[in-house]
Amino acid sequence: MHFIKSSNMPRFIARLSSISTVYVPYTLDDKQYFINSWVEMRAKDESFSFNPFRTALPFLKAFLSQPKCIVAEYLLESSTMETFEKPQIIFGMKACDLLGRKVLDTVFLKGEYIDPLYKRRSENTIIISGDCTEALQSCFCTMVGLQPYPEEQYDLNMSPVNGGYLFEIGSVMGEQIIRDHSDLFTEATEKHINERNQQRSRLKEIVDRQNQHLTTESRQRIIEKNLNAQIWNDASQTCVECNGCNHVCPTCYCFLLYDQKHNEGIERVKVWDSCFYAGYARMAGGITPRLHLVDRFRNHYYHKFDTFVTNYGFEACAGCGRCIESCMGRIDKRDVLKRIERYVELK
Repeated sequence: MHFIKSSNMPRFIARLSSISTVYVPYTLDDKQYFINSWVEMRAKDESFSFNPFRTALPFLKAFLSQPKCIVAEYLLESSTMETFEKPQIIFGMKACDLLGRKVLDTVFLKGEYIDPLYKRRSENTIIISGDCTEALQSCFCTMVGLQPYPEEQYDLNMSPVNGGYLFEIGSVMGEQIIRDHSDLFTEATEKHINERNQQRSRLKEIVDRQNQHLTTESRQRIIEKNLNAQIWNDASQTCVECNGCNHVCPTCYCFLLYDQKHNEGIERVKVWDSCFYAGYARMAGGITPRLHLVDRFRNHYYHKFDTFVTNYGFEACAGCGRCIESCMGRIDKRDVLKRIERYVELK
């Protein structure tokens, strides 16, 4: 474990930005955090700001699997596709975002077919994550088996302590970064480690407490037992199909490919898709397996808490609560799951 003074953080990030594009968190009102490049932040004379909770949007997913990108070009005399990805270092990701990366890695790197663009971006991305030190009302990471601090999928993890930050190494790349900038770090003391552990325990208790009345057991079982129950119609009544929940979700990975004319050739474009769209999964002739909203609503839960568990062994929900914040129909995923569990108990 290594310690760096807060006063040395700008120097540390400046060094990293000399060899990579560095992205850091920032806030406008202390209520929502976003990500911007360190170069632009310094141009505005802004300093490093540690985000106490996750960012408003799933920026890590956007960096690794872009919302819209050209994946191929055809019928050109010579290809103009850019094959080099500049290394990037991303600060401020939380445990919920890292579960998103685990899901994306599982889908795009560990299946029968590997996504070469995702693979290249992933290999060129260094993640410096951070503990959560505050919890939003929508946070429920402990309810789905995570902790409010990263345990995997990071290169370095930051924990704020008095006077600076603890850095924990999570990969060979992370270890190399500490070694290359060892003059800025010292060995962490027992006092620092105890302070970090106390902060972690305190926040876990807060997240557990605010979700204690909504906690559910065996989400896969309760969904399987109620796939055709009336409860889905009731729960989806206020859904307006805005698709906000899927687009802000760090674990959603559906995409659409389409071709379009470009100059003298054709380019293939990949964009994020969403299973809530009425045209999602539509086949030739206009046939769709999920014609009604309630079918698509149910499928969202069925995929995250049932089929993904069956296929890969873990749930595709990080408990980040972004879906709750973005929902125009005021649908709370925790409440829906609890209602389904009670429905099972009453039957």
